Amino acid sequence: MAESVLSVREMGEKWGGAVDTVPPLGHHDSNSIDIMMRMRTTVTLDPDVESMLRKEVRRRGEPFKQVLNNAIRAGLRHTRRQSQSFEPLVFDMGKPRMDLTKASALAAELEDHELIGRYRRSR
Repeated sequence: MAESVLSVREMGEKWGGAVDTVPPLGHHDSNSIDIMMRMRTTVTLDPDVESMLRKEVRRRGEPFKQVLNNAIRAGLRHTRRQSQSFEPLVFDMGKPRMDLTKASALAAELEDHELIGRYRRSR
């Protein structure tokens, strides 16, 4: 078991992983190695996305992989900012000019006056 820990540590050093916290190897589908090494995966890009990435690669003169990773990071940072709670702007409007404990009754009375006025104007 000690040899496998050492080889994982060496892989972590080679790929820039967390070398000090290397756990012993576990089951073959354990995530311990994935944490230390870069993940390689296949992604199918929509044609418009690929075109945008290729244009950005030419514009920046950077490798495709780097442009793709930076685009994903920027997109994920943006979604994190959007998920913050909404805080409305509030203003002190001073003391109310009328008693608002019966605001619903006042609104109903104003609505009644409006309806009566419309009825009279329509005749």
